[in-house]
Amino acid sequence: MNDKELNDILSIYLADVIESLEKNNSSYRIIKRNSDEWNTINKWVIDNFPFKSFGLIKWSEVANSKCYEWWDWEEMCAALSNVLMEIKESKDTPVYLIWSDDSFPFFEVNYESILSSGDVIIDADSDAWIVCPSKGWCIEKHHDNEICFGYIKNRQ
Repeated sequence: MNDKELNDILSIYLADVIESLEKNNSSYRIIKRNSDEWNTINKWVIDNFPFKSFGLIKWSEVANSKCYEWWDWEEMCAALSNVLMEIKESKDTPVYLIWSDDSFPFFEVNYESILSSGDVIIDADSDAWIVCPSKGWCIEKHHDNEICFGYIKNRQ
């Protein structure tokens, strides 16, 4: 992907995410698809969570995972809020934003950014993940009206 294509994606599809992050004075870093860092993050998710053949996590195989159903914007926001209350992470912990659209880059933000912009972040694509390799957890928003959360098996 060249810089023009990336800028088009950012200005068209992820503009609301960037606007929300900037409005909340959240710093973010863009990680280009197929870069070494992108591959490392992607590998961590794949290696640590069981996936269905169509790309969603098999939450029934993740011990102590929780899933929340939602049917509209308010319920989606409430489900995300429930998950974030359970995590209780340090505000400066780095997390990564992943969307199912193959053309989207990943973003690195801190956990505080999720508290202030999480609803916009997960609404940017039909399926989205917020992952934290350093703490061993993942949030998944699925287009079939579910938000799930769980920790990897051998987290420290």
